[in-house]
Amino acid sequence: MRKKLMAGPYLLWMLVFTIVPLLFVFYYGFTSSDGTFTFSNITAILEKIHIQALGLSLLLAVITTAVPAVRLSARVDTQQKRREKPQLCYIHFHPAHVDKLPAQDNSYKNAALG
Repeated sequence: MRKKLMAGPYLLWMLVFTIVPLLFVFYYGFTSSDGTFTFSNITAILEKIHIQALGLSLLLAVITTAVPAVRLSARVDTQQKRREKPQLCYIHFHPAHVDKLPAQDNSYKNAALG
């Protein structure tokens, strides 16, 4: 019984930070600005600008996964040759190129900046 109670904080965390945001994504994905059901938000994913943004995001994900993995494996190989205990090394990438994404409509920026 005590072990089941220990899962409570995890379940609450998962509910609040995973399930609830996913419900919001689905709700806003299938409703228009006036709250009616629509598929226009879903079909907008196939527009050229969204496909380009998705491609850049996937490229960034591959780079930020591959580069540290290659560097870490090289470091571990070097340390094992010297009989040292392998250590993890972390690399932080800042996506500075995000502001250079092609944009057709900048009105959302103007509205956000006031």
